[in-house]
Amino acid sequence: MRFEKKMLMLTALCCSSMAFGDAANTLVTFSTKGPDYYADGKTQVLDGEWYALCWSPNENFGGLDSRCQPVVDGDRLYLMAPLARGGHCPLVVFQLDSQVAPKNGNFSLYLLDTRGVTGVPSPSAEGKPAILNGTVATTAGGQGGTGTIAYNPDSQLVKGGWHESSTDNLSQPSITGFRISGDKAIIKVSGLHRSVRYNVFCGEDVKHISKAPLTLPETADENCEAQFIVNAEQGRFFRIGREPLNK
Repeated sequence: MRFEKKMLMLTALCCSSMAFGDAANTLVTFSTKGPDYYADGKTQVLDGEWYALCWSPNENFGGLDSRCQPVVDGDRLYLMAPLARGGHCPLVVFQLDSQVAPKNGNFSLYLLDTRGVTGVPSPSAEGKPAILNGTVATTAGGQGGTGTIAYNPDSQLVKGGWHESSTDNLSQPSITGFRISGDKAIIKVSGLHRSVRYNVFCGEDVKHISKAPLTLPETADENCEAQFIVNAEQGRFFRIGREPLNK
C-alpha cells in the first residue's frame, strides 16, 4: 500500500478518534513552509524524509543520538515519520491522549537527515529511521498543556541549526586489517554501527587527509565488520570516520 493511502487511513482514524475522544486530548498541528534543505544548503529535502515531534521540560530539546533516542534524560520523542513531500513537511495534525500529553514544557519540530549509502531517506526500522545522520530544528514550537497547540504555518528551518546526531554512546570503529591488491587498498574495519554512515579518509601524510570518493558499505548489524576499498594511490595514511553531514 502506498504511503499516501496509509496517511489517508491515518487521517480518517484521527478524525474518528477526535470526534469521540477525550476533550482534554492535545492536538498538535505543525508544518513547514519550505523548501527545506539538507545541511549543504543546496539539496532540497527528499520525499520520504523524516520529521520528529519532540518535547522537553526545558526551554530547548537536547537533541537525538544516532539511534533516534533523546540525548537528555527527561526529553521525549512523540512522533517520528517520513512526512516530507514536495520539499517540506505538509500540514499534520497529531493527537496526544490526555493521559500521556505533557501539561508543561515545550514541543519542537525537527527535520532529520536519514540518507543512507544510496542517498535516499532511510527505511523504517521498528518505527524509526535505520540511520540518523543529523537534525535541524524548525521554528515550529509550542508549550505543553491540554487543548490545541497550533503551529505557525510559515515555519522554517533554523538557519545554521544542523547538528550531527550524537554517537557518544557508541564505540569508535577501528581498522583490523589492511592489504594491497593491485592498485586497490582493502581496509577491514570492525566496530561499525548500522545507525551511522562511515567513510575512508586518506592522504600522503597525517596533516593532509581528505575524504575518499567511494561507495560506502551498508552495515547491517551493530558492531559489525566491513571492508572499504579505495585506490591505493590516494595516500599512505588511512583512517575511518563519520561521513560529514554537509556532504
